[in-house]
Amino acid sequence: MGEEPWLKSKGFTLIETILVLSIIGIVIVTGFSIYSLGNTAYHSGQVRSHVQYEVQMVSDYVTRQLRYASEIYIMDTDEVPDVDAITEEDDNYIFLIPSGQGSSVVHRMKKGDHIIGDAVNKGIDFGLQFQSKQAGKVIWLKVGGICKSQGYNLDTEVFAANLPEAKRVSGEAGTAIRYKLYNPDFASQDKIYARVVDETITMISPENRRVSSGDDSWIIAVDKDLSSRFSIDDLVVENLPQGLSASIKAITPNSFKITVAGIADKSINNIVDVSVIIKNTAMENPNLQASDPLILKIYPGLSPSHPGSYLISSPTSFTVTNNSYIQGDVVINENKVQIANNSVWNGIIYVDGDLEIENHAQIGSPDHPSIIFVKGNVHIANNAMVYANIYYEGNLTMDNNAYIIGEQVNTEVNIPPVSIPALESEEWYRDKGYTIVNSLHYELQHGGKYYFKVPCHIPNDSQLYDITIASTSSIVIGNNCNISGILFAPDGEVHIENNSRFSGSITAQKTEADKAMLSYRKYHEYPYETSDL
Repeated sequence: MGEEPWLKSKGFTLIETILVLSIIGIVIVTGFSIYSLGNTAYHSGQVRSHVQYEVQMVSDYVTRQLRYASEIYIMDTDEVPDVDAITEEDDNYIFLIPSGQGSSVVHRMKKGDHIIGDAVNKGIDFGLQFQSKQAGKVIWLKVGGICKSQGYNLDTEVFAANLPEAKRVSGEAGTAIRYKLYNPDFASQDKIYARVVDETITMISPENRRVSSGDDSWIIAVDKDLSSRFSIDDLVVENLPQGLSASIKAITPNSFKITVAGIADKSINNIVDVSVIIKNTAMENPNLQASDPLILKIYPGLSPSHPGSYLISSPTSFTVTNNSYIQGDVVINENKVQIANNSVWNGIIYVDGDLEIENHAQIGSPDHPSIIFVKGNVHIANNAMVYANIYYEGNLTMDNNAYIIGEQVNTEVNIPPVSIPALESEEWYRDKGYTIVNSLHYELQHGGKYYFKVPCHIPNDSQLYDITIASTSSIVIGNNCNISGILFAPDGEVHIENNSRFSGSITAQKTEADKAMLSYRKYHEYPYETSDL
């Protein structure tokens, strides 16, 4: 009788078992090593990114301070006085304070210290150096940081733009700096700012008044050095509409104001050119003769309730993030405005809700302080800087190195009664010469007028000027675009994406700008009926 088959089978020998286990061990060790190296690289990358971000934030803050400084002195850290020893209200110091966890970057004022780079909570040991360059008009700034052996240094050259002509940066090199900030002219907030371009005064903001009653006036501030060319006594205003009068007053050696006021005998329905005549021929500019006028253009007035008076008019919200730049007035009717992540805003802000300003955002500037009206609460945090008078009904809170130069007034606030018009009928748009668009992909043309019955998406890298878009849904401007015109989405949203520029007026339920540049431009024809506005 033969043996059972199972009795003939053989198991693994000891050598085979040891060999297999060794191979498995090698695979496990190799896999763990790869995982460990990857995990270490991942965490090192996170730490490096954290250090770079915090160093960049400190550098941006210090750079912004120095650009707006009217007096700068480079010094060593041991020369910085204690808070109680600061005698001047406008004296500011930026320097390092060491601790057991490393050195923090601190902004010291008479009212106390604000930590810009926090070694304790951020776990970063900061470094700071200053050096005067180019005959005391440029400051070389170096900010460094190290955390868990991951280091990063950032060098920046800052032009001290607000130093008086005769002044220079004092001191050669050091680890601290003392400076005074340029004092904003808050008395000028009722102005309509203008600039001289090719000898023509061009309105900038807000262009939302009609010269029709004795209470109205336009004050023009020309931001150009005119003192070497003529004096205020050499200027005469001519060609004013009947019933209006003008006065000229010097503000500074670099600017003047023209006030146009009165009751016009008839409504101003067209653009009116008002000549500002220069009588004196003794001036340095050979291209501008005594008979050549500066032209002040008075536009037909838009009432404050007209959405076209504003860069943005949105009932729900307006969000500005990630190094965006905004130039223009905004009115938000119901919810909130959020400005964050190194964004800069110059203009008047009306919010029938709450306002949040944070993460190194900036409102206004020393040259052009803003004005803010908020029906709800105002929260300013995380190294945000505000050059503005703030009028608010709710609460105002500040933390984490927030900084305000201007008045903070808790009072009743009136918001312009801007109503969002409804879309007109398709026939209305067709009669007005609009192209009716039913496709998601439609090639737009300069100067075109479009009524989108589907979402509108402007492709990346588009260049379109003076377009008008009315949409039943949303409007999206893609990356790296340059667009001017009117965007009207009363039932949808407008999104302006990375590195895109827009100039004009936006009306939508919700507006978002991310790494974008937006500026106001007035138009005289809108994609809705304006007779009732």
